[in-house]
Amino acid sequence: MKISEYDAFGPWIYKVDENHEIPKYFIPYVDESDGALFRLKVPKKIERRDATPDMDLYEYLINVYDNRIELMQIEEAGGIRMQKVPYDKICAVTVFRELLQGILTVYLGDDTFTFSYNAVSQDLIMEMVSVIRKGYQEDRGNTDLLAAAYDPLQLNLDDLFFINEWVRLEPAERPIIHSAYQPEKAIPNSEEHKVWGALHIKKDQEWILLTKLEAYSFEYLYLPRVASVNIDTKAGSRYEGVEKMKISSGNYSLEMYYSSDNKAIEAHYKD
Repeated sequence: MKISEYDAFGPWIYKVDENHEIPKYFIPYVDESDGALFRLKVPKKIERRDATPDMDLYEYLINVYDNRIELMQIEEAGGIRMQKVPYDKICAVTVFRELLQGILTVYLGDDTFTFSYNAVSQDLIMEMVSVIRKGYQEDRGNTDLLAAAYDPLQLNLDDLFFINEWVRLEPAERPIIHSAYQPEKAIPNSEEHKVWGALHIKKDQEWILLTKLEAYSFEYLYLPRVASVNIDTKAGSRYEGVEKMKISSGNYSLEMYYSSDNKAIEAHYKD
């Protein structure tokens, strides 16, 4: 049963299907026989009470393919802006969450693909992220040897957030080659910086970094393990007892601190 845009409108992202049609504004720009795996329509950020049946209520249409994503966005002056994201050009993917706000960002070396969303649609966002991640990794066949070689370390997780995330993601991310954990801690004599709690995961073709930024915010980083990635675990720190590491890939970069005595972090990023 088809549901009108107006009746369905809210903070939710919808997958286009027999119930939720392509938003009418985008119909002239879409070839429905183009082989898309699925399409997501992302609502405009307006209150439900301010919406009317004659409005264009969806700002983005995201077309997901096996080798790329195409982001269509309504232009204020009319027409659409099209952004194509080939998976083999991706340098990094981040998924940020703070309470009900989410932000997905894909880094392409000389461009970025980003949009914010309501976290009630997190499952659909992560479904798309899974397709992206599969797209930038090569099919290397049987990974049973990698799975057998992984010896889960005693991570000594001391934060319920990381415990819950590890229980959820570890089975889904197998095979894992190595993992390391950094507890959150204050940096003496610094009000500007602190050591973020972080869970580091190494896979055959990818690094995953989960960082707890504040009490209610965290970020996942998915980083293809390619030659262009630079990771320096001794990037120079002016604080006693902590080291600074720097990760860069294309137009993505991150600096963060970890405890000097946490040798597992240094070992983690050595191939």
